[in-house]
Amino acid sequence: MFHLHWTDATRLCGLYREALAAVETLTPEAEGVWGTEYPDTLTTRYLMASCLRHTGDAAAALEELETLLSLREKVNGTEHPDTLMTRMLMGPYLLDLGRIEEVEQAVTGIAASVATKGLLPTHKLYQELNTIEAALADAKAAGAATTPPQYEL
Repeated sequence: MFHLHWTDATRLCGLYREALAAVETLTPEAEGVWGTEYPDTLTTRYLMASCLRHTGDAAAALEELETLLSLREKVNGTEHPDTLMTRMLMGPYLLDLGRIEEVEQAVTGIAASVATKGLLPTHKLYQELNTIEAALADAKAAGAATTPPQYEL
């Protein structure tokens, strides 16, 4: 468990390469100890995707998020808040790859799902949805980025 928190702290500090190296070791260990569907194992998959994206591999990051989404749907169902959040987190990754139409379709479906939850507008699902909608609008206005954003490592 310590390594999971250390890896997340490292990632949050912007040390993406170090965090990626740690999570590449941690994910198979977590799967071996807890199994592929355990919540902490799922968290390592998100950390992997985040680190991959921030080190410039948007395609591998999206692939990791797609695996995570499939597992979340299996474990929690399609309408669970964790599943919806994972779907929303795919938005920026898709935008990095210039896949605006997919983000538009996802945002429409996610917005409809979130609206049925009876959540307050301050809930993290609404906040993330607003963030993705703004990023989508920016991408459409710019004609979509032709290259993924570069992060300072």
